[in-house]
Amino acid sequence: MADVPFGEPSEELWGIPNSDGPTHSRPLSDWLPRSKSLVSACHHWREPVGLLEEVVVFASAWFDRPMTGRGVDMSWPDVGFYLDGSWSAGVLVRSPGFRPPFVQRPRSQIVVYPWPDLGAPRDPRRFARALRWLLAQATEGRRVEIGCAGGHGRTGTTLASLLVLQGLSARSAIRRVRRAYCEEAIESREQEAFVRSLAG
Repeated sequence: MADVPFGEPSEELWGIPNSDGPTHSRPLSDWLPRSKSLVSACHHWREPVGLLEEVVVFASAWFDRPMTGRGVDMSWPDVGFYLDGSWSAGVLVRSPGFRPPFVQRPRSQIVVYPWPDLGAPRDPRRFARALRWLLAQATEGRRVEIGCAGGHGRTGTTLASLLVLQGLSARSAIRRVRRAYCEEAIESREQEAFVRSLAG
């Protein structure tokens, strides 16, 4: 990814897809902050989400992607920040080893930064640096897409975290994301605790 146009993040920000999932040894009730249905009625695909100071990012769920025969347009965002390894399938097709040499590379930057479903990032300081970089990209007017598998837990946690970096309290950020984006956002106590820890 040496030819990305707007400032390479440091190597430590890059994630690689893994197969980590939720910790199934704990009962689901330990994860969930309130009663939830396991089947969601909402859909999120490149949905604009307003942050503070007129900054807009787009939220997506891999499960809600358009099911056309053409695949996902991974060159749509200027910056794609994906929190689930599912997105790596689209990223892989864009990689130099998989595309013919005569196909021009889209001018977008993709970061796959997976963390376990219903959990929180394993390295909070590293993730906070990634969030600051992501917020700078969005503030400079780039089209930023944030996505996970269902568009709720990890995506919602990231949206709330960006609001905290902009100065909101953790409680206000979580409330705002659930009101303005999706009431199912930020799915677990661990994710709520992460947003609170980011606020200090």
